[in-house]
Amino acid sequence: MPAKRKYQRTPHRVNVRFKKKTGNEEFAVGYTKNISPDGLFIGTIRPLPPRTEIIVEIKEAEKIRRRAAAVVHAARVSPLLASVQTSGMGVRFLDQVDAGDTVSGPREGDMATTVETEDRDERSTEAKASSPDIDVDLSDVERFREAFRRDIQHGLIFVQGPIASEIGEEVLVRVLVPGGVSDVALRARVDRETICRSEAYGELGTAGFMLVIVDADAAVSLLRASL
Repeated sequence: MPAKRKYQRTPHRVNVRFKKKTGNEEFAVGYTKNISPDGLFIGTIRPLPPRTEIIVEIKEAEKIRRRAAAVVHAARVSPLLASVQTSGMGVRFLDQVDAGDTVSGPREGDMATTVETEDRDERSTEAKASSPDIDVDLSDVERFREAFRRDIQHGLIFVQGPIASEIGEEVLVRVLVPGGVSDVALRARVDRETICRSEAYGELGTAGFMLVIVDADAAVSLLRASL
């Protein structure tokens, strides 16, 4: 019996979109850190039932791969357990690729998808430049210091939910900082549903979403100036 191939952890999160193979369903957004030649795990709050055949789009940098796959196992996890267990599904690829063909490498037929995605990203960036998707009020000095200590210095920021964005989607966040001289705008990626554990963001136990700051070093340096 051949050895079972294990999932391999990638050094960073890779954006994934998926939809059912049949029908005209919209793509849902997820992410992965585990990819093997045979399949991957998709982190999502909307996993599909086992044996569902899907189309998966894997995006890394500016390259996109579209693969046919089937759900092998799935788990929908409550936001209360998000810190100890990931909601999502394991999928197995249904198509075959050469041994030297990597997930991030472009394939014949992917060019149109790549161009379409780049155009969509450009339009999205232009729209976001004019107005933020999310406001985070940290204008109170003590609240700002606590939020910085707990999350911001680690490249994270919490927003109270619900929000209009999907897991894995990139958003523009406006942080209201102490002093009111100017706000700080930063780009972040929606990471997961979670529960507020810091008084800096309001009432403890409030449901919301944790965001991962995209250019964390620059954003943290900018926000540190408000301490």
